[in-house]
Amino acid sequence: MLREKYLTNWCMMVVILMVLAANATAQIYVDAAATGANDGSSWDDAYIDLQDALDVALAGDEIWVAASIYKPTKLEFADYPRSATFQLISGVALLGGFGGETILSGDIGISGDNSDNCYHVVTGSFTDVSAVIEGFTIEGGCADGPWDIDGIDPPERYDQGGGMFNFLGGPTVNHCIFQGNYALLHGGAVENRGANSSPKFNHCTFNTNSAVQYGGGMYNAPGSSTEFSNCVFNGNSAGLHGGGMNTNQGNTEVSNCEFNGNFAEQAGGGMVIDRSIAVLTNCKFHDNTAQNLNGGGLVVWECDPELTDCKFHGNFALYGGGFAAGYLCDAKLSNCEFNGNTAMLGGGVIAYMSNPELIDCKINDNTASVCGGGMNIFFSSSPILTGCKINDNSAPAGAGMFNDIGCNPELTDCEFNGNLAENEGGGMYNDGGAILTDCILQGNHSGDLGGGMANGSSSTVILEHCLLWGNTAVNATGEFAQISDNGFPVINNSCIQGWTGYFGGANNTGKKSEYIK
Repeated sequence: MLREKYLTNWCMMVVILMVLAANATAQIYVDAAATGANDGSSWDDAYIDLQDALDVALAGDEIWVAASIYKPTKLEFADYPRSATFQLISGVALLGGFGGETILSGDIGISGDNSDNCYHVVTGSFTDVSAVIEGFTIEGGCADGPWDIDGIDPPERYDQGGGMFNFLGGPTVNHCIFQGNYALLHGGAVENRGANSSPKFNHCTFNTNSAVQYGGGMYNAPGSSTEFSNCVFNGNSAGLHGGGMNTNQGNTEVSNCEFNGNFAEQAGGGMVIDRSIAVLTNCKFHDNTAQNLNGGGLVVWECDPELTDCKFHGNFALYGGGFAAGYLCDAKLSNCEFNGNTAMLGGGVIAYMSNPELIDCKINDNTASVCGGGMNIFFSSSPILTGCKINDNSAPAGAGMFNDIGCNPELTDCEFNGNLAENEGGGMYNDGGAILTDCILQGNHSGDLGGGMANGSSSTVILEHCLLWGNTAVNATGEFAQISDNGFPVINNSCIQGWTGYFGGANNTGKKSEYIK
């Protein structure tokens, strides 16, 4: 009996040891300066070519790569030298940064001549989250090649994703820098494409990458599902839309990321979200530019993203310097800040043919050269604002907010303070309908009429339990400095400085002491 028990336990131990051995992580070493056996068994005997390590790696292995410059040598097509790429492997972790900067370079031809660089420096196609790349600088990819080479589906898309291309792949990318990569179409640094393309980027930086069309730093193609955490997009550019990132008909989660100094010739200097499901949390958009269209920091089209605790500062666009809620957009923005942005229309925010919801947002110190310094609402939009502060903005008309014909915003518990209009509507200008409840317009100024609020002749404005006080207008005094006498405002239970009863309504007063918020 004891002998049988002993044999059973011994067999179990053998099985456990075999399982542990099978799952043990092996390190494969790569060092371009190594002079040993070149078998990857140690730093002394490290492979000098990274591709040699990838060729022998098995699931569970880690490839440790010493500081140096490594260039891809394995061709996807024998007759195309520029098809060389480092293909990631599921279950294998490719780790750089040992001893200093580890560079994966696409400069495989004449040094400094991009015309013979590889199309994709790294490829993560057909991988899963267990394919890891960490601690590398990826540079010099030049995706200016053909859409397809062999005529077999899927096409190679050598015109997209200069730094990295992921087709139906979901690798994990940690602490990598993508810089100086280029694409003829989309995704100067990275393109993610296909229904199972679900990469995760953590603590990555994207610098000075460019694309002729979309997504200078990143292009998330239809069907992709991407996650970004603690990433930075600096100085990337796109010839059309999405200087930093463009997400098109995909799913994207972006948290604790920064978009700084990115440029788009048309829309979305920092980022474009187009017909996608997107959640952005604690992100910053600074000094981005959309040169000829909308959304200096961010533009959204035909979808309903959620933004929480995001900050937009110093961005520029023709329309919507900080944020543009575009066609059929019902975005929800909570506790976001728009400060120091500029535009022709809507220095901080613009809504056109959309119904975004803004909750507890701050829209301060923005400038528009035509109208809507803080926010511009036009083309049949009906945004909802709750608990927002719209202060110290400037524009020729509607310094705090400009509400165009056919638009019907609803504002509750909002404040307009210190806004300055050269012409009409220091706090707000209305050509459409607007409903304001429990709102305060105070200390605003206009160079013509309606220091607090100016209304066009066709406007239909409802004020319920609002305070208009301390506003000034060059060409109006008394209650008309607070609200102009155009249009058909309906005012009830409100306090308006200089109130005479001219506007009618019920339970209104000119005594501030009688107004209780």
